[in-house]
Amino acid sequence: MATGKSIRFEEIGKEDDITIRAYNDDCQIELKAIYTEINPGVKDQIAAVAHSDNFVPIEMVNVPNRKDAVVLFADAKCSLEALVNHKGQLYKFENIIVPRAKIDKKDTIQIIMGNHPGVRYNRRNAYRVPLGLEGKLVLDKGMMNIIVRDISETGVGIIVPNALELDRGQDVRIQFSDYIYVFDLKSRIVREEKLSDTHKVVGLVLYPMKSNNVERYIAKKQVENQVNSEAAKA
Repeated sequence: MATGKSIRFEEIGKEDDITIRAYNDDCQIELKAIYTEINPGVKDQIAAVAHSDNFVPIEMVNVPNRKDAVVLFADAKCSLEALVNHKGQLYKFENIIVPRAKIDKKDTIQIIMGNHPGVRYNRRNAYRVPLGLEGKLVLDKGMMNIIVRDISETGVGIIVPNALELDRGQDVRIQFSDYIYVFDLKSRIVREEKLSDTHKVVGLVLYPMKSNNVERYIAKKQVENQVNSEAAKA
């Protein structure tokens, strides 16, 4: 049973949000997984083959933007972990595997399994995507040009002139675009760090948003980074 500090795979259900994170020294990719129901008989069969009944069944995970291509996690040269939002709390399962499992003659699913329970996880250390894009900083007194240095699901880093006076806790908006993605992000200044004799880095925390455009954008950039990394090694 869940203790509040940890859960087991068998406690995950259809109401929970599941993300599989694949990472190595060069990049990190997060892919959405969807829980799928299986009957007790099929579950027992999978448990017998997997030599464990501590797993969660999921629909086949597709390559982003390619519904005809399935992610074969067993072939990936990277480490895997799962992030699960269970009853409003986020848990991380480390050192997982994601094999395929047949449930009848026609259908195949994937399962997430591992030897350790999921432990409570603080996502403030979210994956940060480097950008280097031009943008705008919107203040009460007007707006100015900036460089959007990086972004995560919880925060953004910008580069501004040292002469610009900003206050910790000040609310601002960050505007930038990247092809079809256009952002106008409400944020709060949390820190400053000198970058050079002329410029500094300002760290901001993002306010909660109804849209998950940032999450989708970060996932897209992670995939691009992975492709670029593999191309560079080829």
